[in-house]
Amino acid sequence: MSHVTLLAGALTLIASLAAAGGTVEVWGDRVIPPPADLTGFVEVVSNGEHNAGLRADGSVFCWGANQIGECAVPDDLPPCVDLATGFNRTMAVTTGGAIVSWGWDEFGGAPPPDNTDFVAVAVGTYYSLGLKNDGTIVAWGFSYFGGDQVPTPNADWVDIAVFDEQSVGLKSDGTVHLWGEIELAASEPDTVFVKIAAGYAQALALTEHGSIVHFGYDYNGSAAVPEPNTGFIDLAVGDGQALGLRSDGSIVGWGWNHHGQAEPALPNSGYQAVACGYFHSLGLRDDGSVEAFGSNRLGECGLRPPLTDPVAVSMRNNHGVALDADGTIATWGEIDAAPESAVPYTAVVAAYLGAAALKADGTLVTWGDWGGSHYAEIVPNSGFVSVSAGFHHVALLRDDGSVATWGGGPTSVHAVPEPNSGFVAVSAGPDYTVALRGDGTVVAWGVDNGTGVLDVPPPDPSFVNVQAFAGFGIALRDDGTAACWGIRFTIPPEDNHDLVAIDAMFFSTVAGLRSDGSLVIWTDNPNHALIPGPNEGFTAVSAGSDGVVAIRGGGATAVPLPLPDRPATGLVIAASPNPFNPRVAITVSSRRAATVSLEVLDVRGRHVRTLWRGQLAADAAHTASWDGLDVQGRAMPSGVYLVEARAPGEVWAVDKIMLLR
Repeated sequence: MSHVTLLAGALTLIASLAAAGGTVEVWGDRVIPPPADLTGFVEVVSNGEHNAGLRADGSVFCWGANQIGECAVPDDLPPCVDLATGFNRTMAVTTGGAIVSWGWDEFGGAPPPDNTDFVAVAVGTYYSLGLKNDGTIVAWGFSYFGGDQVPTPNADWVDIAVFDEQSVGLKSDGTVHLWGEIELAASEPDTVFVKIAAGYAQALALTEHGSIVHFGYDYNGSAAVPEPNTGFIDLAVGDGQALGLRSDGSIVGWGWNHHGQAEPALPNSGYQAVACGYFHSLGLRDDGSVEAFGSNRLGECGLRPPLTDPVAVSMRNNHGVALDADGTIATWGEIDAAPESAVPYTAVVAAYLGAAALKADGTLVTWGDWGGSHYAEIVPNSGFVSVSAGFHHVALLRDDGSVATWGGGPTSVHAVPEPNSGFVAVSAGPDYTVALRGDGTVVAWGVDNGTGVLDVPPPDPSFVNVQAFAGFGIALRDDGTAACWGIRFTIPPEDNHDLVAIDAMFFSTVAGLRSDGSLVIWTDNPNHALIPGPNEGFTAVSAGSDGVVAIRGGGATAVPLPLPDRPATGLVIAASPNPFNPRVAITVSSRRAATVSLEVLDVRGRHVRTLWRGQLAADAAHTASWDGLDVQGRAMPSGVYLVEARAPGEVWAVDKIMLLR
């Protein structure tokens, strides 16, 4: 239950709601943190598909790919002075000179036996290097190309770098040495190298005069350092892209740029360091924040674009989508950006390889891969209030209570049973569709595949929503319990309470949202069960094959307003359950006698429905309910709505509620 107290003035109200936006958090086999977590860094590194950042207090934070726990920073990690990422693993050097590792602990993933006196670490594919304070290098693990064979004499080293099977070392005399895929000892007359970077079978070195020299293979132009080759203070090289940081804080990129990994994020100024992964790159700004650009296949670049007030999320195979209250859509993983639209989006879902969204005008938009075929536009493309996606098809609910489908999959998933009317919810599964009628009857059609997904439960007037997943289905009741069918998953009895939303792709990870804002995760993958931070304050959740995404916070909060002659009285709103489907109870109370109106608005302030107008006695309350319909009786789409209580004298109370179809 949420509470919001005295607010005044419509313009101030909208600003307050925008400032109270929540955050999208993704965890599991990939980690996508909220932007607030990507700040305060003094160093960032990447060598693959995940990133690590070091803060001034010695703490470490990781994000991106997390298949083997490479982003799961140990809770008891001491303060660190250096860190490195590699193939499914992360390592850090503590202030005490020991190396700590997490992620894949085989083939050079565990710390070395003599784990003392280290000052730097570098991680390759199956081996690692550690630099000791006496200038020697320790190698462990194995390398197919000799990247673990430190050149002799093993002395006077001051820096090390590794990328996959390529090792690079810098000596105190300013010479650079490469071993592994490329072997050479590099020195130039009257040239002293001061910094090095390792890439795929190549390396870059920075001279004391600020120029960059390339060694090794030339991949897609990575050897062609742009002119003028002067004024550089940092450098990085990855799978084929290269970056140079100039003293004016701008980044120069060259080489392979297929994913945009050589195009720095704008504004191209105020950077203090650079790093390169496989197909993405990082820029560390002067304020300690991080900009990531390039491939976002595993979330290494975070949400695009960033959201200010997320209201809905959906994750499926290798990608996810999120909807902001302003009608924009952010994406991550193996999915293109949503098509640009002058009409705001109101709902979005991820499919197996594609995504679908509804616009405010009730039309459907799809993008991505829907099974390799081009499907005709749905006719008429209008009047939709909810959308759900299976593997290759979508199921939609119209405002007249009928169901429509679009896309591929078996023909039977599109055979909506007659009468095609009276539906209040619909959900698309992998090869079947399930819908709920207003009288509590569940209807399913499509392909069973021996999993029992078409054997729906008997009618129950307490059913408020249905969901179709791989090998099982769920009907949610208005008391917070759920009925399950199919052979793949059943909610444990002790967990079957206070549920307001459930989502899954496969039965291996199922996520539930409770009415108190906590999550319950049923999974056999320990990475998926690691809910970040306190398990509270969540408003939406979705589970995919490689993790879980949730929205934390985002509810409106009371904001002190410097307004003159503000009334010494106020209104309070409480809404429960929230999120809801199909009905929410809204209670308004007043500290003094007042005539009160209770309205539902959309997030742009447009009137949806008046719930109640009447007289409240002092310290009295009135409860009204909203069934998700507008003033004309049309079903409203999933999303965030505003409940507004108003009394004479410009006294307002506002709450955010979320309708989940």
